Amino acid sequence: MFNIKNHFILGLFLILLHAQLAHAQTIQPQNSAVGLCLSGGGARGLAHIALLKAIDSLGIKIDYIAGTSMGGIMGGLYAIGYSGKQLDSMARNTDWTRLFEVKTPYDEVHPDEQDEYGHYILEMPWREDKLELPSGLIEGEALLNKLEALTAHVAHIKDFSQFPIPFKCTAANISDGQLLVLDRGSLAMALRTTMSIPGFFAPILMGDSKILVDGGVFKTFPVDVLCDMGADIAIGGYTSTSLIPGNELHSMAKIMVQSTSFSRIAESDMQKLSCSIYADFAQELNVLKLSASDFKFVKEILAAGDLAVQKIMPQLVELARQQKELAKEKPIKAVSSLIKPADTDMIPLPSMDIYSSNNAPIAFKAGLHYDNEMDAGLIGNLTLRNIFGAKSRTILSTEIAKNYKVRAEHRAAISKSKFDFVTRAYFERVTAPVYFYDLKYETFKRRYFKFQTGIQRNLNKNTLTGTYLSYEQIGYKPDIRVSRRAQPFPDRDTITGVVKSVAQIPGIDFILLHQTLDQPMLPTSGGRFSIQARFSAATRVRYVNETVNDGNIINLDDTRHIVKPYTKILVRWERIYPISPRVALYPHVFTGFRLTNIQQEGQLDVLDRFNIGGADWRNDWSFVPFAGNREGFSLHAAFASVQMAVPFNIKKKYFVIPQYAIMSGTGLNSGQTTPLLEINNELEQSIGVTLGLQTILGPIWLNIAKADNDPAVRLYGSIGLRF
Repeated sequence: MFNIKNHFILGLFLILLHAQLAHAQTIQPQNSAVGLCLSGGGARGLAHIALLKAIDSLGIKIDYIAGTSMGGIMGGLYAIGYSGKQLDSMARNTDWTRLFEVKTPYDEVHPDEQDEYGHYILEMPWREDKLELPSGLIEGEALLNKLEALTAHVAHIKDFSQFPIPFKCTAANISDGQLLVLDRGSLAMALRTTMSIPGFFAPILMGDSKILVDGGVFKTFPVDVLCDMGADIAIGGYTSTSLIPGNELHSMAKIMVQSTSFSRIAESDMQKLSCSIYADFAQELNVLKLSASDFKFVKEILAAGDLAVQKIMPQLVELARQQKELAKEKPIKAVSSLIKPADTDMIPLPSMDIYSSNNAPIAFKAGLHYDNEMDAGLIGNLTLRNIFGAKSRTILSTEIAKNYKVRAEHRAAISKSKFDFVTRAYFERVTAPVYFYDLKYETFKRRYFKFQTGIQRNLNKNTLTGTYLSYEQIGYKPDIRVSRRAQPFPDRDTITGVVKSVAQIPGIDFILLHQTLDQPMLPTSGGRFSIQARFSAATRVRYVNETVNDGNIINLDDTRHIVKPYTKILVRWERIYPISPRVALYPHVFTGFRLTNIQQEGQLDVLDRFNIGGADWRNDWSFVPFAGNREGFSLHAAFASVQMAVPFNIKKKYFVIPQYAIMSGTGLNSGQTTPLLEINNELEQSIGVTLGLQTILGPIWLNIAKADNDPAVRLYGSIGLRF
């Protein structure tokens, strides 16, 4: 029970609280600096845009901005010149689902990382002498890339006080439990950091010890940070959640949220007392029961924001009137003229990066792949970052299978340049049939090895170019010796066959790659263009043929040549053109050729030709897909192919893709001219359909196709991505 003393204390507290609120809600003298504070709230934070549009429409000059989480992103973009109207358009047109995918979209990954990206089911980072389990959090790389694009025009400014409007945002260091105010460094990284909602987004690693998450953990409404910047008049927008009413606490999730909300909400209530003008977006958003994850209701959130701003419009109008009457000493300049040069005296922040397996110092990865022609394989990978030099990546990948493969690469940034030094090696041994003249000739063991060392550069997020010294070795060896191959030919006493064929090809490689496909398999948007070329010098070829009569070897012919320099080029282009939200056109154009003469063609013969056939790409760039034929079904010194697919995206992850392909090439016959003039010797067509599904195991798909140069219908099924 309350006694008289308790009543007196309570009454005194209410009087003081009312006086403080009255003081906060009174607009201070016109010479005062005006600050804007925007709270966190996830999707709900988009309601802040209504306040920004009102400020723009009234011509209110903002001197400082502080924010947290989504309020930090909105405030940061506004601080560097984006208008409320522009932010409104961004909010309505952004694919929020894509930005918040658990794994970074394929086309957001730099081309030099795509060779390994998304191939593995399990990725486990090794940090601080222990193996960590996968986080399952949203990596946020796509969000960071989006923010980098939006803030590119101020990327050179490292001091946020030099923006058109000085800006700060907050983050929580969960390593020591301290609030961190971000006011310098990369604005894009600062905004990604303040949006690192615990349990949803992967945190940010600063230096070697600080792990940063959303500043809302400690302070979701940083009005005091705004006041410390110099603001006398604080305009506040609050979109974060309030306590859940007791009659709605029906689930464990709500109970967990409620149990962790008391201190944060109490802190926000204290911050509200310092606002001169306070926009309570939370009230309108709560009526609509909109949560922090409801990015699919952007229009409703923006509409709720408009309703909340209407309630404080008289106060905003009064502030605008006072500012206009005062007629500031200096007119407001255009945004472009307010952007100042980079500050050179700022103490740089420690390095900041997303805390995920993609940038762990050591990561172990595992996956699997199966197809009905190469059987099953277990894929393993070890990735080392910054172990052998700053900004370096070292990988070792292998597929343990009947047809085994090994790949190694080391890439390191060249100091004070935009280039990387790259050394890579690849080896595979594949046992498969080799086809001559549309017939299954016999099964060969094909060994392929490639070594490259050189420099490459990312021209932008999606474009890569590189030049390398290279060495390739291609070898064929029959699975069965010639002396045991007479049985299939009972009507012939004498048979001649290949014992071994090898090409050793030193040269110089060049690549230009522009890649924007959103998936390595079954993509729904984007395209790809690439040029691969190799200038080969002093190529050595060797053919060993064996002639057998009645099971006895009667002749062994060992022929060796050194082939004069020649060039081999492959051009690939593909693009997805949407027709409707679920249907698209997907054309492909491929062409490849060897620039040789008649003598060189005779010496090379079938070695180093383009292997046309199959429904999927290989690491060896000589293999070009042509559905309806098995891999390497036809060999060509030069070819051109046009393929058209029509993807039907039945649901988000389900595909039906009819396809047609036509190809013209030189075939096996040695002509009297160079390959480019014989490209129309053989014409092949195929028609088929692919049924596909994106799963946690990777893409699962079945291709059914018929080519006119093969009497059989080819069925090819695949699970996961190929090595």
